[in-house]
Amino acid sequence: MKRIILYMLLIFLCRCTQKNPVVPETEKADWCSINGDMEPLTVQTIAAYSNAAEYIYIGTYRGVFKSINGGNNWLEKNDGLANFDVTILKVHPLESGIVFCGTWGKGLYMSLDGGEEWQWIWQANQDPRITALCMSPNDKDVLWCGTENGVYRSQNMGQTWIKYLSGRVMSIAYHPTKPQTVFVGIRYQGIYKTVNNGLTWMKLNNGLADESFGKPAPTCICFDPTNPDIIYIETTGWHDIYKTEDGGLNWIMVANILSPFKVFILVVNPENPSDIWAATEKNGIWRSLDGGDTWEEISEGLPTKEIKSLYINTSGHSAVYTGTVGKGLYKFTLK
Repeated sequence: MKRIILYMLLIFLCRCTQKNPVVPETEKADWCSINGDMEPLTVQTIAAYSNAAEYIYIGTYRGVFKSINGGNNWLEKNDGLANFDVTILKVHPLESGIVFCGTWGKGLYMSLDGGEEWQWIWQANQDPRITALCMSPNDKDVLWCGTENGVYRSQNMGQTWIKYLSGRVMSIAYHPTKPQTVFVGIRYQGIYKTVNNGLTWMKLNNGLADESFGKPAPTCICFDPTNPDIIYIETTGWHDIYKTEDGGLNWIMVANILSPFKVFILVVNPENPSDIWAATEKNGIWRSLDGGDTWEEISEGLPTKEIKSLYINTSGHSAVYTGTVGKGLYKFTLK
């Protein structure tokens, strides 16, 4: 009897001192904070070097922050900015030291030294509320910039600008393989396309829903990296996702499951055209691995489902970055 009691006591002690089992990597939370030593902020825009994943820029209501070690540490980079409400950050695709910063109220700024110092490259007579920006993938000097009151183009790195269209610009995107072709989304007007650097424009609204206020306009224009005739857009109005397979001549609605969630950002994985990510205003982040046919919520590990920005960086270890409302920046490593 004593032996039985001692044996049971030994089993009990072993169980009490045994460490909790390690959760397999695949079962851990997908998103991890990369706020480092920075106070969690509302991250409105994200940019990164195309050839160095550890270099990250974020735009907030308190200006620009930069990390050179993947988010472990952050430094404010606001020298020269007259407005800290940053709406757009872009690293130049042809020269990583050139960075552009769009603000809400003071127009566009440029840095030639990776954000160390900013110079104003706007004009006083232009709308200073920046909503969109893109750079030519072939000509370093050519910029397109969208505002609340029209789209502008510069051929000399922002020294002078020409206005082409009027209206609230929601998005601008260069065609991946046609250097003179640009797509522009304008609120209530839909999608415009030029094939000659803005000399002439055509509308591409066939298949987009008719709303009482006009045509929905894309807030994001995403090209399939293997076939640029396949384009995904997210539209204002009902926040619907559309797809074209003929370069924008005809559109069909996809991802009806996401319509109630107010999708406002789409990104396509440059290394996998079937991998599409969608950010919603208050319902987290969703992912499709089959080109938009089916979707799954990917929000585990996020402290809030209020999303503000989304960005995919495929340099080094490929990762998705998301900026939240008031909770800072988070990272999802793509396996």
